Parts: sequence; structure tokens; C-alpha cells
Amino acid sequence: MLSQYRNVTGFPECSLVSNKKFRWNKSDPRTGFDFKVWRESVVDVSCSTDITCKMACPGVWKPNPREGGKGKCYDYEVLKSVCVTVAFYIDSDDSEERMGFNGGCYPNGEIAEYERASSGTTYRFEKVPIEVRLSDSPFTESNDAQPD
Repeated sequence: MLSQYRNVTGFPECSLVSNKKFRWNKSDPRTGFDFKVWRESVVDVSCSTDITCKMACPGVWKPNPREGGKGKCYDYEVLKSVCVTVAFYIDSDDSEERMGFNGGCYPNGEIAEYERASSGTTYRFEKVPIEVRLSDSPFTESNDAQPD
């Protein structure tokens, strides 16, 4: 029986593989793609009253008690889905057809899509959709990259 499973080549090296603070076993893969399950953005905000500051901040407003009308706005996004693209290519070493990692499906080649987090909500990330698409798929936002 012919197997329909294929190894995918061309993944970048994981960002923490060279960091001595993290322990990697010899059998651990060293390539793949990095993404976070949540992202934080912090913006300094200046406003006239506490109410206008809260209205100007879509996330969590933390006033600076020493400087009235100033503070920080913390906004959070959580992982919504992951989507990667792959492409078939002919390996120049052995003329075999291979499948190579080609980037993400989302704008700017991103592999992860995020949505704004709601304050007070617990996110468990138990059912995050993960998709693999061919790079020439009409359902990808970024299909102009070529595999290595």
C-alpha cells in the first residue's frame, strides 16, 4: 500500500534551541515554527480623567498614581488558529519530489491568527484549529514564498 504521509522539510530552527536556559534533549526536534498562545501590547496613555482613560483603552487600564491622567493600557490577544503552507518541489540532490514548509497562511506569512482577549475569561487552548494547506491554495493570504 502506498503511504500518503510525507515528511515536510525546510522548517526554520526553533528560536530557543540555542538558549542555554532551556534544556533540549538529543531526540527533541530542533526545527519547527514558533508562535505564542497569547500576546501582550502595552501603550502609554495620557488623558484628562479616569473615565476617558478607560474609554481610550480597549484592554486593561492601569493608572499611574504619581501622575494623574497618565498610565498604561494593557491589551491582550489569544491564539485563534494556526495555519501553515507547504509546497511540492524537486530536490536538486536526488531529483525526488519533496514537500517543503512555505510559511503561514495569514497576511505577511504569519502562521498564527489571534483575537482580542476578553477580561475575566479563562482560555484553555484545548481545541485550537491547525491547518496545513498547499501554498498555491486560493484560501491562503500569503502564497508568494518559495521553499528552501
